Amino acid sequence: MRLKDIAKYLFTRFNCLIFNVKYQKCLYVGYGVKIVGGGKIILNRKVEVMPYAMMVSLRDGRIEVGEGSCISMFSRVASRGYVKFGKYVEMGPNCFIADFNHEYRDVTKPVKLQGLRFTPSHDGNPTLEIGDGSWIGTHVTIVGNIRIGKHCVVGANSVVVHDVPDYCVVAGTPAKVVKKYNTQNQQWEKV
Repeated sequence: MRLKDIAKYLFTRFNCLIFNVKYQKCLYVGYGVKIVGGGKIILNRKVEVMPYAMMVSLRDGRIEVGEGSCISMFSRVASRGYVKFGKYVEMGPNCFIADFNHEYRDVTKPVKLQGLRFTPSHDGNPTLEIGDGSWIGTHVTIVGNIRIGKHCVVGANSVVVHDVPDYCVVAGTPAKVVKKYNTQNQQWEKV
């Protein structure tokens, strides 16, 4: 094992110990990663949390990252409920993913003082879920109680505010389905 690999291994274990992160082996947590909050964070096998990423688990929040998935550089993942990444989810840098948003509806108060808007899941299911094998492009924002299906592609700079079915390509602000996989002829088709 090279000295660089040993340093990465020790740094990752040290970070997980300090931030009370549950993890399995073959994990990489990069330099400058910040983990905040009193909730639970679970990193499964072969997960990569790239340098300068941030994971925020508020109150009873829970973040679970599936086997082989990656939280990319300068990205933020925040949970007040339960955010779940499936297996082998890949994401580009500078993404923002949260299962809550800021409250704004009371015009007599500044937005900053109104707290958070959050819809809890009462059945134990994730409040925000990204399905197995999906790709989240650079600068994507995903906010709210949302499910992105398996093997989906979210185009760069998209803002996802609604559920995305399995095997779809979405893009835009707000993100809309632009391609869908047709299982009968086994082709990707424009929508």
